[in-house]
Amino acid sequence: VDGGLQTVTLTLPAIVTTDLRLNEPRYASLPNIMKAKQKPLATKTAADYGVDLTPRLKTLKLSEPPVRQAREKVADVAALVDGYRSDMTRTFFLGDVDPTLIAFHRILMETQQRVMSAVRPGASASDLDALARAGVADFADDILHSTGHGVGLDIHEAPWLRSGSRDVLHAGNVVTVEPGLYRVGIGGVRIEDLLLVEPAGSRTLTNSPKDPSCPQSAPTT
Repeated sequence: VDGGLQTVTLTLPAIVTTDLRLNEPRYASLPNIMKAKQKPLATKTAADYGVDLTPRLKTLKLSEPPVRQAREKVADVAALVDGYRSDMTRTFFLGDVDPTLIAFHRILMETQQRVMSAVRPGASASDLDALARAGVADFADDILHSTGHGVGLDIHEAPWLRSGSRDVLHAGNVVTVEPGLYRVGIGGVRIEDLLLVEPAGSRTLTNSPKDPSCPQSAPTT
């Protein structure tokens, strides 16, 4: 404690922290810095200290990693440019995945395109969500989130493309269209693109390919 000593009794194990002023740091003074610059610098090697740096590693075996098991990979990509956010998702299949995932991807591609074609000034956000849900009505139990949201200074902001939303799209809005389907024990698929609402419709800002195939890496030598 300041100005004295204090004895503390405690049960182990314990964590002890220290306050500032416990240690008195040593700062280099300008005269000592100038003196240090005038002193000769000796170059030493490891051998000067009796250290042998001869490599002692031996490669016993080199083999390719095992082939990855079939599965899906949902990759959500976001970038920040001048304070503004972006959002995009692609789903890739590694190997022979469950046929349900292939069906998910096919119907989501069709549904997303249908919703994207309807994005324009005056469009109701809740109507866009309803359009997406109608497209995947056969998989209604596998829907876990809304169709999209606005993107700007925040990654998630209005207008909200979801059921019950009162938002209406206006020119200049940037929104996502990201229908997704997910099933316990199998996996999920989501496809997301970023759209700019323009006076006569919309323009897609994310142009990454949506092909879900992801072949195994080529063997290394």
